[in-house]
Amino acid sequence: MDYDKKHHAETSNVKFGDTVYLKASEKKSGLDCVHWLGPHEIVEIFSNENVRLKMNDSKRHSVVNINRLKPNKSDKLIEVSKLVTKMRDKMRTRNKKGRLETKYFVQIETGETVWVWDDFIDQKLIEEFNKV
Repeated sequence: MDYDKKHHAETSNVKFGDTVYLKASEKKSGLDCVHWLGPHEIVEIFSNENVRLKMNDSKRHSVVNINRLKPNKSDKLIEVSKLVTKMRDKMRTRNKKGRLETKYFVQIETGETVWVWDDFIDQKLIEEFNKV
């Protein structure tokens, strides 16, 4: 089997709006440690196999090569804003950098409840929820 087809088949099919995990490698004590960060939303695709990701830990975007991506198999977050039927609760937590971020506990059309970042919810819904 061709090396490129075998090793890059999953990431070559990325599309706008997909959520993916980003490979972040570190060298510790001579060993390679691989961490997957995310999921992050693809907000732009370039012709040179690079994509722009919306990073969840901030309002910034990063351009990365698709070889550093792994598809998010449970791609629920991207469509949550369209499916939210009720907002149940919210909490403030600290991310890895120590910054406070808000997550909301929402119910989606299927009846399932999930915690999501405020980036994935329509701002009008958040404003209405916070008025109560």
